[in-house]
Amino acid sequence: MKCPHCGADLTGDTCEFCGQKVIEKDQGSTANNTAAGGYAGYNPNNPGAWKPSGPPPEKWYEKTWVIILFLIFLWPIGLFLMWRYKKNWGKVAKISITIVVALCVLYSCTSPDKPDTDKTAVPKTTTVKDTAKSEPKKDERKEEIVKEHYEIDLSAGNYTAGKDIPIGTYNITATSGTGNVSSSNMFSGGLNEVMSPDDDGISQQSFNGLKMKKDVVLTVGGDVVIHLIAEDAQTGTVAARGEASGSPIDLPAGNYTAGTEFPAGIYTVIATGGTGNVSSSNMFDGGLNEVMGQEGFGVTQFNNAVFTEGVTLTVSGTSIQLVPVGE
Repeated sequence: MKCPHCGADLTGDTCEFCGQKVIEKDQGSTANNTAAGGYAGYNPNNPGAWKPSGPPPEKWYEKTWVIILFLIFLWPIGLFLMWRYKKNWGKVAKISITIVVALCVLYSCTSPDKPDTDKTAVPKTTTVKDTAKSEPKKDERKEEIVKEHYEIDLSAGNYTAGKDIPIGTYNITATSGTGNVSSSNMFSGGLNEVMSPDDDGISQQSFNGLKMKKDVVLTVGGDVVIHLIAEDAQTGTVAARGEASGSPIDLPAGNYTAGTEFPAGIYTVIATGGTGNVSSSNMFDGGLNEVMGQEGFGVTQFNNAVFTEGVTLTVSGTSIQLVPVGE
């Protein structure tokens, strides 16, 4: 027999699931009522006592999807509705759901992501103090960099931006001789050109827009002399080379190792004999490779040649003097 209220199987006169009392009808009366045009469960002598033969319709708060939403967003109400109305879910399922909800609530209360007011207050105070200490006074603030017009003539040698010439953007014009002019940033705003004032179809008479940033090295080779002009030269930031140490060194033809036959360092190389070749093993990295001499077509002087420890200097067909230059 089924419970007329919830449809569950009955074993007595009281439903174990919905708790309703079940009144058994007289089968004969039921049959007579049905035959008389009535229907099961209807008592014509007492119409008010009629009850429907099937389970009553669910109210909105008894529906499964409503209870699930309450369990997610308002878990106390969801647990109450589940235990009160969902008799067919079973005790094991209800207990499991209750445990899961309890664990979720416990985790949300003890999560490490929850901000700690006492701890976050400390860095704010420290940051304010540090900022106040690090902020310079008005008279200690760095002055704005001044950019101005600048011109210079350069012959054979190595010239570093920020030491030998100001940082800036230069236009170059060859004024005499012929030679190679290159910069260490030749692939990013620099140059690598054969320059001469003569229109020989090979040499460049001028080059515009040479970007000389800090520590970029401009190398002038051969007997060419170039004239540089910049309108944005940072003349106030030039850090002149320090005072040179040591005495001039005279070297005749031969091979000499920096750090062994003469001290490693930066030198002005001056030709003191006939015409010959002077080169170093670091000719592409601060050294030189020039025809030098006091007479003829050679270079008489090469400025700021860098001879680091172990570099070999070769003098052939002439003699030279090394004059130390400051760092």
